[in-house]
Amino acid sequence: MTALDVQSDDRNDRDERTHGEPWGQQGVLGMAGPALAKISVLCIFISCLLWYRSQTTWDRFEWSPPGRSIELANVMGRVKLMVSPREGRYAGGAQFDSSYIPSNVRDGWEPGLAKTIGFEVTSEFDSRGQPATVLRIRWHFIIAVLALYPAVFFVRQWRRARAREEAMA
Repeated sequence: MTALDVQSDDRNDRDERTHGEPWGQQGVLGMAGPALAKISVLCIFISCLLWYRSQTTWDRFEWSPPGRSIELANVMGRVKLMVSPREGRYAGGAQFDSSYIPSNVRDGWEPGLAKTIGFEVTSEFDSRGQPATVLRIRWHFIIAVLALYPAVFFVRQWRRARAREEAMA
């Protein structure tokens, strides 16, 4: 029996969970991959619920740490994050508001490529007239980004299973 014969016997005795890696080794992604895929699917489900909610309800969370004002809003199929400077060391705490969307709301997001894709970073003025940095993200863009990892993970798993079946046949 040669060294090559022993090596080929070892390959046949490996655990199926290791995907053919020597001595039962499995990378971090091999261990955390299934958990990350499940967490991503859960986040997709939650994002779909929030997307549905944003069609009828306007949610706004405002937080005022010292030196700035941060507003996070979920409205009309998108998330809007607005950060603006605030004079002084005033810390006003946090506030959450929720109300139904009136039928005559003006859409502040101008039509264009950024709106079509669903992602934009821009500058605007906040309700106090202060310049603010605004991040707008549509829920469908968030869901598409969240769906990338589970899709790649499940395709890789399917390919590995198919390769194992072909190797056994």
